[in-house]
Amino acid sequence: MNSLHGFLTAEAMSYVKLRYSVFSLVISGVTSVLAGIFLSKSEALILAVPGLLVLLPAALDIRGCIFGTLSSRLGSAFHIGTLKSFDLKNKVLRVNVFASFSLSVVLSVYLGIISKILTYLFGLPAIPLEELVSISLIAGLLSGVLLTVASIWISFLAYKRNWDPDNVTSPLVTAIGDFFTIPSLIAAALIVQYIGHYSQTIFYASVVLSLLSMFHVLISSGTVPNSVNFKRIMMESMPVLALSGLLSAASGVVLEAYVHTIIAIPVILMFIPSFLETAGNITTILSSRVGSKLHLGLIKPDFKMRGQKLEEILNSMRLAYFIFPLLGIMTYYIGAFAGVNGLTLWDVVILSVSSGIILHLFLILTSMAISIISFNHNVDPDNVTIPIMTSIADIVSVLVIVGMVHVLGFV
Repeated sequence: MNSLHGFLTAEAMSYVKLRYSVFSLVISGVTSVLAGIFLSKSEALILAVPGLLVLLPAALDIRGCIFGTLSSRLGSAFHIGTLKSFDLKNKVLRVNVFASFSLSVVLSVYLGIISKILTYLFGLPAIPLEELVSISLIAGLLSGVLLTVASIWISFLAYKRNWDPDNVTSPLVTAIGDFFTIPSLIAAALIVQYIGHYSQTIFYASVVLSLLSMFHVLISSGTVPNSVNFKRIMMESMPVLALSGLLSAASGVVLEAYVHTIIAIPVILMFIPSFLETAGNITTILSSRVGSKLHLGLIKPDFKMRGQKLEEILNSMRLAYFIFPLLGIMTYYIGAFAGVNGLTLWDVVILSVSSGIILHLFLILTSMAISIISFNHNVDPDNVTIPIMTSIADIVSVLVIVGMVHVLGFV
């Protein structure tokens, strides 16, 4: 009887811990599905701007990483008392915002260049380099302004309401990031199409801005605390985000290669952003919680699946088995309301569940391995695991969706 009571108590505690995660994942799923509507209604633009789909996963991933970590840093600043309100005179806030803006500019240019290189290497058609870079930069600036405000507000709200940042803050910021990034990318493509030859001027200006940002990092004084903080944020973030962007752009290559298959079924085009985001968020929650418990000594840095390590894996599986069927249902009904169709309700749910289960099992093992290995090598898992895992999730998600679309006979 006592063992049964203990089991039920443990289960109840697990579900209490998952409550905030479920809330943030549902919000993230809804916003991602809504953002997917913009994508599904832009088939003509996607075909007219080859290379745009290569940018898509990378832009989503980088924006989520930049502003997810911004909200995390601001959350820490609120908790230790170095930041108490939305005061632009506060040096901590200014340094973090400026660092995030600089990262957005540098990485937007980088994503445009790397997308062009990848399309060339894989023999895929693409618009000229200056146009890809211009689209990436304009989209980065449009979404960056909105996401900066959102990150500050969510961090402050999370601090005031005592929300768990591992379970709530990052998924909410990335959810809002999806909602703004996809329309921003589409708007940027339309702007570049409209301005035509001015894209070359934007390209040169973006390169100059990137070089100035990098130069500022190099000359940041080692004796001025704020300069040190700016330099540390930039130097720690850029290598990981560059790798993350490369991996995500690689998943975009798969999308671009199968563009006609994907566009043939509009609801799948609508489904892709929400599936990528949900997979990334579930992995982010697991990685964040495992990283925190490794630091606190609650989880041993080994590969024995027991105790709280096993509990976190089971909690992640509960989240996945709840959210992926729900994601399929939301995609179908929101799509039907918006006039986006192509599959039955059962087809969409089966696609979401089968793809989600296959993907999630792979991501659990990979996330745990990277967290433990990085911790054992004195590298903070929070700085490494999340960006790398979200990028790996992007690649594997796209491959799994394309594979399951063929296996299930939808094309």
